[in-house]
This record gives sequence, structure tokens and C-alpha cells, in this order.
Amino acid sequence: MLWRALSLCLLIFIGPGAAAAGSDLEYGISVGAGGSWLDPELADYRWDLDSRIHGLLEADARRGPWSLALRLWRGSTTQGTGIPGSGPGPDVHLTGSELVARFLLRQVGNTALSASLGGGRLHVGYAPDSLLLAPEGAPSPIRVDFDALDEWSLSYGLALEQRFTGAMALRLQMERMEFSLDTAHRNGGNIEERRDRFGNWMGRLSLTLFFGGD
Repeated sequence: MLWRALSLCLLIFIGPGAAAAGSDLEYGISVGAGGSWLDPELADYRWDLDSRIHGLLEADARRGPWSLALRLWRGSTTQGTGIPGSGPGPDVHLTGSELVARFLLRQVGNTALSASLGGGRLHVGYAPDSLLLAPEGAPSPIRVDFDALDEWSLSYGLALEQRFTGAMALRLQMERMEFSLDTAHRNGGNIEERRDRFGNWMGRLSLTLFFGGD
């Protein structure tokens, strides 16, 4: 829904004329929160696909139509074990650190539409990082370890920003984040290991405070 809204804004704002932007260098600090919609393929690994709230912190520098930002965000979900009677599985913590470039597409008054492209690292951690499971028929409990993962990520999307004063703005953004994970699949009596690519949608609302510039 947010992506459709931003696409509609793109059609409205992109038109004849150049994007308006100041030439002074200014800096911004943003705090916000958003929802994550996980790739449906992650359900094959018993990840809970329900949307979860995540928080973010961002620092950026802007000049003209360009901006460069360092963004940190953290979210979570859960992972099941698939073993009846084994109890809940571990919590899955997702932590992203990204360098994000934005380009101003169009500005009308105090409202601006930008496109973004970013890359960074995605950390996947588990709590607890090991469980004792008792499968039916097993002579004794089995210890299963959940190793933390660190992978490269790519993100891209659109952001709609409304500036209320010279020092404050509200930003609504919708992005797709892509990443790869090493996976294992059962094929008959064999276990096949391969590397699969996933894509999550992330919608965020953040408040930015500016300093510098005019």
C-alpha cells in the first residue's frame, strides 16, 4: 500500500522542470520506526512472516540534489523448530548497517520526492543461540546450534519528505532490501546445499532534525 502511494506521488511530482535543491551543505539526524514484510520464501525455513516493527537511526549529509546517509536499523522475528512438542524456537534478530545515497527527483514547495540506493551488512542473530530438542523416538535430546550470519545487502526505493520548518522534516519511505543466505534443502533422501536470494519490503516513517546550511 505504501509503495503504491509513493508510486502515485512519483507520477504527480515528476514532470517538466528541474528538481529544486539548495547548494549549501547541511546535515541531518533521523530517528524512526517502520514495518518489515519478509520474503514469503523464508517461510520454508520456519521464519514467522508477520510484519514486525523495527527502529532506525540515520545520519546524513546533503548538498544540492544529492545526500549520503549512514543508517542503522534493528528488527526481529521468530523461527520455529518444526518438531512437535519441542516448544518455541529462537528469536531471530535482524540488524542492518547501510550506506545510502539519495537523489532528489522533484520538489514542490516543502515536499520532496527522492530515489535511494544503498548497500551494507545484514547481521542475523539468534536468542537463544542453541536449543535442546527431543524428537519423537530419539533416545536422548539433540542440541541444535543457531549460528549468527553476516551477509551483504542491497536496498533501493523511494522517499517522500515533508519539511515543516528549516530544521525539521518528516520522511515516509518504502524500500526493498535484498540479501543472500546459504540454505539446505531435502531432495528425496539427500540434503542439497545452495545459496538463495531473498527480498524484504520495508516501510518507514522518520523524523529528521537538520543543522548547517542556511
